[in-house]
Amino acid sequence: MRLLDALAPLGEVEDRPHLGGWALYLGGRMFALIQGESIWFRTDEETLMDYRRLGSSPFASNPAMELGSFYEVPSTVRDDQFELVAWAKRAVTAE
Repeated sequence: MRLLDALAPLGEVEDRPHLGGWALYLGGRMFALIQGESIWFRTDEETLMDYRRLGSSPFASNPAMELGSFYEVPSTVRDDQFELVAWAKRAVTAE
């Protein structure tokens, strides 16, 4: 499953190079980061606990640079296209 194909139900997702990987945007808003095989979605107070509960960690391009608003998408979510789209929708609207 190609990620952009999986996220097609969201609408026109744009990918741009970012920090040696890729960033995904919807409607001009960055909602995801991709490096290698890992995906991080934008979180907020409402969604952060779901990521932590499933053992996710924040994005860090190096040990000194952690972006605490982006957390790794859990494998159980990545493996289920419907869950992936649902979590991506929440990432797009995260404040």
